[in-house]
Formats: sequence, structure tokens, C-alpha cells
Amino acid sequence: MPKRPKNTKSKTEKGTSKKYSIYTGCLIPSRYPSIEISSRKVFGKLNIELHELENTSCCPNQMAVKSTDEDLWLLMAARNLAIAEKNGYDILTLCNGCYNTLKSVNSNLKNDYKLRDEVNNELAGFGLKFFGNIRVQHILEVLQNDLGITTIEKSLRRNLEGLIAATHYGCHVIRPEDNLGFDDPKDPKSLDALVKLLGIKDIDYPEKHLCCGGGLKIASTEDAASFAREKLMHIKENNANCIVVACPYCRAQLESAQDEINESYNEKFKIPVFYYTELLGLAMGFTPEDLGLYLPGANLAEKKRLLSTVLGVKPKTGLFDETVTKEQLKICSECLACADDCSTVIVSDYHPEELIKLALAGENKLEELLARKDIWYCMNCHECIDRCPQGFGMVKLIFRLKNLAIEHGVCPEVISNRDTELSTSGFAFKPNSELRKKLGLPKINPVKDKDISKLICGTGIEKAKKECE
Repeated sequence: MPKRPKNTKSKTEKGTSKKYSIYTGCLIPSRYPSIEISSRKVFGKLNIELHELENTSCCPNQMAVKSTDEDLWLLMAARNLAIAEKNGYDILTLCNGCYNTLKSVNSNLKNDYKLRDEVNNELAGFGLKFFGNIRVQHILEVLQNDLGITTIEKSLRRNLEGLIAATHYGCHVIRPEDNLGFDDPKDPKSLDALVKLLGIKDIDYPEKHLCCGGGLKIASTEDAASFAREKLMHIKENNANCIVVACPYCRAQLESAQDEINESYNEKFKIPVFYYTELLGLAMGFTPEDLGLYLPGANLAEKKRLLSTVLGVKPKTGLFDETVTKEQLKICSECLACADDCSTVIVSDYHPEELIKLALAGENKLEELLARKDIWYCMNCHECIDRCPQGFGMVKLIFRLKNLAIEHGVCPEVISNRDTELSTSGFAFKPNSELRKKLGLPKINPVKDKDISKLICGTGIEKAKKECE
């Protein structure tokens, strides 16, 4: 029989660190590395010691697993808890769903001895046993109660004034109250207090405590987007320029819903969604790059624009230079001879006239322009130059836009893949050594890494690798 593990949690005292077992769940490692990066960096600054959990599984998710097999849901959660008990530290969760599952099962097994015995009979086959001597805590609970506002405030190095945030708690961190209970389910305050601490303006808005609607995706993606639309409309009407969450699943829904709403309802939502530790990390003095904030994702261009303003970052290179001038584009906007006969325009959703219009609108439209997919539709055939009375051609503008897009961290996946191949082998398409050998063709060796690295250092290729992969 497994020995009862000792609870070695340390007290939060001067000169000592608080210790937790970090549980990242499924969605964060698969989709949101910035949440994990920022959380680890933030807790390091706060003298929090995080211990890894080995061989744990999905929490598991209530919507997907409990709905199909409640016994499996219970046993998987109990197994994760028993593994965490071996560490001897409370579990720190970064996800509402993980928190709800693990804390609910932890509470049920502590109070229901018969159920605990049944579960332990199953766990014995894995060499595990549930004792019930650790707690499951949500990140908001740890920040608010274990650390406290004063401790966090001492770690801050930067004010994030300029951000106007709509907070979103999510259902599974506050309900059901009997199992969770660290915040008021009817009027939660923890996230709002933590947001205000960073100098961020925190707005109140109707439907603030409404569910994100993510669970509806199991039945209907369309209805899930429609559900989120009401919340997003209120957020937009109250002039918030960002949304702050403490759950990766809620973030995924509030981000993806914007694209779906824009397409279905002809709206123009582009509100960045931040996980709280991403903003806390910025306030502590970390850069967006340190925290992984500029990895490809929803509303990246708008996120960069917003943070550049708030952090006082020098604006990136503008659109116009000696190769593309405003005066030239004004002539193009009145001609458009090249667009009328462009092969790509004929067969695709390529709109040169719209690109020119946005370019002439000024810097306030640059992010929108660079985010458009059709700047990558140009095939560089140079037919437009032949047809241009000025000998200019749209291709010069397109090349400029593509370069700027890379600088701003926006590019198709195929571009980053080609750039990765180029930087590692010296070829955009790596030679097929096996096939060449089979056909008796001479071997082509990769270019030396150091030579390629020296060539691409500081170029757009390097930026594409760092910002677009």
C-alpha cells in the first residue's frame, strides 16, 4: 500500500518561497504557450517555487468526458490528484475547467469515504492512493489570497495605463459555489482587483458574468459564436480595447468567436484577449517577446499596435519609402489598368484597389492592411509592370507590404516553413537525398549553418522564423 505522503507546503514568509505543483492541462501546452511562459516568469519574480507533475493526464474535461462517462471522469481526476499528492504541494491550475474538475473531485473524495475507498481500489492498480491532503487552487485564488495585492504591487515596474479592459471570469472558476467558493459567483471581484493593480482601467458592462459560450461548440459552432456576440457587443459599446481572462478555454472562444461573428454578421471585431499573467508580466518589466505575446494568434496586429502604444515602443517602419511613394499610389488609384487584367484578380479574392485605398488611408490603417490575406495572393509575375503606364506596377507595393508584414509578425505558415528550410539547409526546398542517390545524381550537401546564419542575421527571414513560426 502506498505510504501517506507528507504535505510539505511552505508558508509564505519573508525569505521563503511558496511551493506549488503546476498543472497546465491540455489547451495551454497545445495552443497557448504564452500563458505558461508568462505564468512561470511571473511566479519566479514572486518567489514562487513551481514543481512539475509527471505522468498526469487531461483533468479531464467535464463537457467531453464527464458527459460520456462519469466514472472515467472521476477516476482520471483522482489519478491526477494522487500523483500531485506525491509531490506534497497544493496544485496550482491555470485553467477554469481543470480547476473545476480537480477541485470538485478532490472535495467529493475528501467527504465521501465510501466513494474514496472505491476509487482507491481502482488506483491501487497504478500504485497510487488518494489521501486528500492537498488543495487545488486557481491562479486567481493564489494571487489574491496566498500572495495578496501588497506583495504583487512590490514587484511591479511599469504602469499599463492606456489599456481599457473588460474582465471575463468564466463559469467554472466561480460555480458551483459549494465546491469552489473562493470568490462570489454573483459578484466576483478577484480578477478586477488584480487588473486595476496594473494601472489598467477596468470597465463594467452588461452580461459581464455571462458564460463565453464555448461549451456550445460541441453542438453548434454557429450558436456558440452567436452566444458570444452579445457579450462582445457590450464590451465594444463600453469602449474596452482588450479583454482579460484567467482561462485558456474562455480565451479560445472569445478569440475565435470574433472571426466567426465578423464573417456571419459583417461585424468588425478585433479585440485582443489577454491572459492575466501576460499583462502582469509586462507590468513587472518583461517584454512582449519575453512572454511569447507576439507568437501567431488572433488579432495579433491589433495586439501589437495596442501594446506598442501602452509600452511606448517606437513604431515600426512606415509604408512609404523611395520605392513606394504616396504620390505614386494616388496615380495608381485613378488608373488600376493592371488590376483590370491581373490573372490573380480574375481567379481569386485578390483586391488591389482595396489595398491601395488602405495604403493611402495612412498609418492608422496599416495594421489592417498588413493583416489582409490577399497581399500574399500576388504571384510576382510582373505582368502589372508591363501594363502600367508609369512602369510602376502593383508588384512593388506588394513586395513592400510583404516585407512589412514579416516585420510586424504576420505571415502565412508556408512562408515560415520555407524560411526555416532556407536557414537550416540553404535551400527553400530541401534536396531529396534518397531520390537523388537512387537516380544516380550527385549529392547536394547543405550549406554550412554558420554561413547561412551569418547571411540571414537581422533579415526578414530571421524575423519570419522568430515571429511567424
